[in-house]
Amino acid sequence: MDKTRVSNMNFTKNNNPNPFRSSRLLYRAIESPQDDEIFHDLHKNPEIYKDADPNLPVPPCRRRTTFLRQYYQRAILGVLICVVNEGSDARETPVGTVSLSNTAGASMAYHRTADLIISIAPAYQNKGYGTEAMRWTLHWAFGKANLHRVTLKVTSYNKRAIEFYKRVGFRVESKEKESIWHDNEWHDMLGMGDMMFYNPIEHLSANTSQRYSILNGTINAESLIQIPIVDISSLLPRSSNTNENAQKVAIELLTKSCHEQGYVGIKGHGISPKTLAKAFDFYQKLFALSVEDKMKAPNPEGRTLYRGYSALGREKAYTTEDMEGMGEEKRKAARQIVNYKESFEVGSEDNKGDYNIWLLEEVLPGFRSFSIELYWELNKLCMLLLDAFCSGLGLTDMERASDHALHTGHNNQLRYLHYPPVSEK
Repeated sequence: MDKTRVSNMNFTKNNNPNPFRSSRLLYRAIESPQDDEIFHDLHKNPEIYKDADPNLPVPPCRRRTTFLRQYYQRAILGVLICVVNEGSDARETPVGTVSLSNTAGASMAYHRTADLIISIAPAYQNKGYGTEAMRWTLHWAFGKANLHRVTLKVTSYNKRAIEFYKRVGFRVESKEKESIWHDNEWHDMLGMGDMMFYNPIEHLSANTSQRYSILNGTINAESLIQIPIVDISSLLPRSSNTNENAQKVAIELLTKSCHEQGYVGIKGHGISPKTLAKAFDFYQKLFALSVEDKMKAPNPEGRTLYRGYSALGREKAYTTEDMEGMGEEKRKAARQIVNYKESFEVGSEDNKGDYNIWLLEEVLPGFRSFSIELYWELNKLCMLLLDAFCSGLGLTDMERASDHALHTGHNNQLRYLHYPPVSEK
């Protein structure tokens, strides 16, 4: 059957774009009877249900797909996902379906939660349609329908789906232990959720533009949401918040986050908003300079001195240590991959071995003096964090003194890093 039909919708880009369009896709209602056959064809393929459907596996039948179609048509949102071929005769090809439903009933609707189901036909998978459709759906859920939460169920053996949902911002929130029988063994049923402001332990600031950046794909949800944020204001000298319990909690959270995840974000760090604003102002001015001006303070060739300006492509993505164990061909290929960034490195003025390389004052007035000031301001913060980690690790006074002796502040590095945008090509 030919599932492609001529569209009567206007897809011309203008100041009032079609709210049911994304970059490559159109989302339209499932009409009966004209779409019954299309819906049946999309959902009769057993490949769709192999890992996604925990129901008893039986051959798909029309009664089952009809029940599912009616479920979609009763939903808050139930649409066909269609690929659109732009042109004088714009055509759309249905490639999947997505729905948001309030399965808990009318009396629970005020909680503003909906269950999500999405399905992409196997022939159209691995093309980015699922990600694009999911981001549009979450935009609609939070921005149009004013939902607070979107939830879904997924079996623990469906690893591909779990990673996909995480990538667009969903988190595992619940687990029904060994509740699903599949391929001769028991598996868990996972409950996943996404919220407009997902902030279980300050994993994500409640900022609308940031949340929408995740949905647009300009911020990677997985990496952003995973970073725990710890308030260290109680650890600052002369802090008004000298509560010993608050200090203990901050130290424990810092240590636990680094031990279990390897990284941690901090707030309440004492660096003033004025100083940070000035730092980003110099950052913008620095990387807005011409390459000719930036190369007036070049990072030296042929030695491991990380000071001054390094141009785009100067640094490689793989270090010598990274390539240990690689064959000759792989090493050669790896060395061709550049780290696509430019940077400017600053250290202590008293470190004569790793000496600073500065732009002339007339090239960027005030940059040198401010960077030195910022360097030592951040060093104070480093020492405060060092003390916190020493306490969190239970080091003795002698071990603490030894660590402090190693961190004089003269061997640190302040990096201004710029990752310019790159073409999708």
